[in-house]
Amino acid sequence: PTEEFTPTITEPEAPPPPEEPEKEPELPDNPVDFAALQAEFPEAVAWIRIPDVGIDYAVMQSGEDTPEDYYLDRNESGKKDRNGSIYMQKYNLADFSDPNTILYGHNMRGYKMFGAVHKFKKADFFKENEYLYIYIPGHVLKYQIYSVFTFGTSHLLWTYDFTTEEGRQDFINKTLKPRTSVKQVREGVTPTPDDKFVTLSTCMDASANTNRLLLVAMLVEDIA
Repeated sequence: PTEEFTPTITEPEAPPPPEEPEKEPELPDNPVDFAALQAEFPEAVAWIRIPDVGIDYAVMQSGEDTPEDYYLDRNESGKKDRNGSIYMQKYNLADFSDPNTILYGHNMRGYKMFGAVHKFKKADFFKENEYLYIYIPGHVLKYQIYSVFTFGTSHLLWTYDFTTEEGRQDFINKTLKPRTSVKQVREGVTPTPDDKFVTLSTCMDASANTNRLLLVAMLVEDIA
């Protein structure tokens, strides 16, 4: 008998699945709508918040055509205002990537602006309020508040050379063992010259010519 011929049928290869488009990186849960904020206040670069303390403000930085301390006596809209704004000088980068970013604010009555920094002079309040948050586009920066002390009228960025490890360590030593009558230091915090800091600076009283009260916090988390 003749054998039946069975042809070999080759199944065509399935086409490769379509490539999925690259996903946009997910941004952190940032409560600040920076598009809306900067549409209203173009020179707003960040937002600072200390929960349950009353510090909850935009951070301003003057542009090329405005003076360094433009927001010392102007609100976020640029209008004259004795309360001023919370601001950083142009010596610092707006993305808080410097070793130490200095934020300025008036010591106003009713604990307005950076008047609330004075609450941290009390040991119990200092102990119970440990963290502050800086919001910038795409990042939530969490800082641990670990030192509060008085400082002279000299510029902090010129007093310590933050471009060198030695200068950064000198600053850290000052924050851990301030030789001032007004001071609070959190136990167990061990900052290093590689850490990044934010320092809140305000007047000790109504006169801008007096010593400053500094609150120093160390970056402990960058949610990006």
